Amino acid sequence: MPNDFSDPYLLVLGLDQGPSCTAGQAFTEHALSAMVYTKYCKFHRVVRDVKLSVLHSSNGLFLKAQLFSNNLWAVNKRPFNTGKFGEDKRRLLNIFLAAETHEGALFEKHGHKIAADFNMPFGTDEERKVVFDQVALLPSFREAGEVS
Repeated sequence: MPNDFSDPYLLVLGLDQGPSCTAGQAFTEHALSAMVYTKYCKFHRVVRDVKLSVLHSSNGLFLKAQLFSNNLWAVNKRPFNTGKFGEDKRRLLNIFLAAETHEGALFEKHGHKIAADFNMPFGTDEERKVVFDQVALLPSFREAGEVS
């Protein structure tokens, strides 16, 4: 950026359409008498429009789902990339595995949904046991990093 605009310069700006960007562009162009060409980024505008619609549709349900799932997928690294919450999550899994069996009421109630996620059958006692054992092997409980 030149110290003064006494020499002819063309300043090309790629900006978001936010208030600070447009104010800075207007100041540079009019107060400093600079030649300014501004190319506004349409992507940021679209993102803001989508975020605004997500906020106001269904009483913010989609925004809540987005925030909760964002926290859920990152929980193994939080807080502050220490992995403490991942340790807590593994501890909770161990407590669940010690207190629950494939015949328990909690697993009986929700096991068919877990089996569907694994694309596994859930009809017989043996199939229920296999699904229950599969929960203990989930990488999201065993690994601190990102899960593919």
